[in-house]
Amino acid sequence: MRRSGKFVRPVLRFVASVLITSGVLMLIDAALTVTWQEPVSAYFAGQEQDGLKKELKRGAPQVALDVQELRSIPNPIVRLKRLAERSRKRAEKGHAIGIIRIPRIGRHDAVVQGTDTDSLRKGPGHYPDTNFPGQGGTVAIAGHRTTYGAPFNAVDKLKPGDEIELEMPYGKFVY
Repeated sequence: MRRSGKFVRPVLRFVASVLITSGVLMLIDAALTVTWQEPVSAYFAGQEQDGLKKELKRGAPQVALDVQELRSIPNPIVRLKRLAERSRKRAEKGHAIGIIRIPRIGRHDAVVQGTDTDSLRKGPGHYPDTNFPGQGGTVAIAGHRTTYGAPFNAVDKLKPGDEIELEMPYGKFVY
């Protein structure tokens, strides 16, 4: 019996150390999540954002109208609306459609098409049932506040008159 005690104590110490370390790590994770954002999903969202921004630079599903068609539309508002409509039709769920900048809260994120779980894990998502910038009407964008990069965690700091910029492949819009 005495001999088994020699083996049980070190095992119990090891288990206790693992449990204490795990508890401390969970408390740190909880504190980070409450005060800033969830760190693990933030890392993965950051990786997704890098990929989306590269996708936009490469020319994500563009809205190219041929030059003759553009010249045939003398009204710039109509031309812009046509570009926005084409872009909306070609937008694919989960793919980058533009960049949102919110200077007041220091955000600069790629926006994806869609608000399903997989899309919002990548960053802010455009509600597919709403218009694209330039079409007129409502443009709606959703985003997480505590997970997946927490793009809108400080949205409550916005004040009336603060600008929100949407940079689309066919133009820049300030709201």
